[in-house]
Amino acid sequence: AEPEEGAGRPADLVICQGVLQYLGDRDARRALGTLAGCAKKALYLEAVTREDWEDVLDRERSDRAIEVRPLRFYRDGLVRRGFV
Repeated sequence: AEPEEGAGRPADLVICQGVLQYLGDRDARRALGTLAGCAKKALYLEAVTREDWEDVLDRERSDRAIEVRPLRFYRDGLVRRGFV
């Protein structure tokens, strides 16, 4: 099969929704680097944070099989890679 047009090149917008909380810390850090490398202009990242878990989510209805990390983990990981 032929690769899709644009494959392997950065995209204007990259979306990662509800994935990183299922990865261990090491893989999540690597994924942040990969996402940052793929996003030319913008990255939409949605992941459950410790702050969400403690203050926002309904724990009875939320998946408990996740890695609950502080917001700082994701924010700092992206800032180190040039995202603001």
